[in-house]
Amino acid sequence: MLVDINGNYDGETFYIKQKKDIPKQAIKIHGITNEKCEKEGVELEKALSALTVASTKVDEIVGHNIAFDYKVLHAEFVKAGIPFSLKKKNKVDTMKLTGKQLGHKYGFKISLYNSADKLFGNKKEWQALKPNLKEHNAESDIIVTALIYNMLNGK
Repeated sequence: MLVDINGNYDGETFYIKQKKDIPKQAIKIHGITNEKCEKEGVELEKALSALTVASTKVDEIVGHNIAFDYKVLHAEFVKAGIPFSLKKKNKVDTMKLTGKQLGHKYGFKISLYNSADKLFGNKKEWQALKPNLKEHNAESDIIVTALIYNMLNGK
């Protein structure tokens, strides 16, 4: 999914059909089951191809702990035999930006939602949005990452 600097969203999110069972711990964290992936999922190659197309529309890729995401994505692109189109994109890590903004007093590995809580605190907009978000849900995480990025970049 893409988010522009005005907060407009474009693109899709996908569940991926699994070749192996999802570990119970991952199901507990993300709430995504093998059954859901089988019923609503797409083949990995379709999702990676959609990501490749979406990446042509942007100059930079923003994520919270983006180095981790890049490693996972790179491995999946290699397994699928698809060129890793994201490697030439500028990477922006909201986890590092938040750490700098907060003077690292919450550590270098501050979680996404802790980052938002520390940065936005009791702001009305954040407190109104927060109950509708699900931690470790792709769409919710994208919204929070975009909010942090825009706030730290004065947008």
